[in-house]
Amino acid sequence: MSMSRYISMYAEASVPDQKRRRCEDYLPREGFAEVELTSDRFRVILNDAMPGGDWPDDIIDTVINEVTHHLAQAIGQFGWSPFNTRRRDLHKRLELLRGSLETAADILASSGDLREKIDIDLLGFMTNVAVEADPGLTSALMNRKYASAHAQIKHILMHLEAAAAVLEKTSADGPARATWYDPIVEGAVAAAQSLAIPLTIGGDRSRDPYDTSFVRLVKRLESFLPSQMQSASLAACAKRIERSPAWCSAR
Repeated sequence: MSMSRYISMYAEASVPDQKRRRCEDYLPREGFAEVELTSDRFRVILNDAMPGGDWPDDIIDTVINEVTHHLAQAIGQFGWSPFNTRRRDLHKRLELLRGSLETAADILASSGDLREKIDIDLLGFMTNVAVEADPGLTSALMNRKYASAHAQIKHILMHLEAAAAVLEKTSADGPARATWYDPIVEGAVAAAQSLAIPLTIGGDRSRDPYDTSFVRLVKRLESFLPSQMQSASLAACAKRIERSPAWCSAR
């Protein structure tokens, strides 16, 4: 089995376990449960957001499908968001991974380079053991495997550097804006446009300035999300909406 195939199989086997562990940290014990948004429940939300409205069943069904998709997308992004982990902890692990990969790359590169005799001896020893265990292998084939693994590690290091660059742009505890909230706003904007709900997040300042039909719609849709993802108030909800690119492009 080639090194690349081995790495691929290990990654495929470990991803579900990694996902379950991360879900336990950031989401309710139910995990990534499907959003159950029925027509009756959605009409209750609409009547709260815009009392007196009348919407055909076919439009309601279409909107429900789109909104459900966006809510599920937001839940998935939230569960996997690296910014649910403190930035300094991510930075430590990133540096550890960088150092380990760079060391592995240097060792594997020695299969065709005389930079470190101990590394050449190590790879030679591994090759002899492998060839003895599998007569179908040759030293040349093992060297090609080392070269392939080296190329893959160098490719991973490119992604690592890109991740490091993004990490450096965040604040001490994460980004200023939660990107996982964007699908929620995108779905709500599409729903509001289909249902003729005004796209406003600032209302009568003599009352609650954030108490608008659109903000109430988004706030009620949040009730289908894990509690950690919900806004504490209409004002907090409006601020999140305002920071979303989906809102900016819709105006």
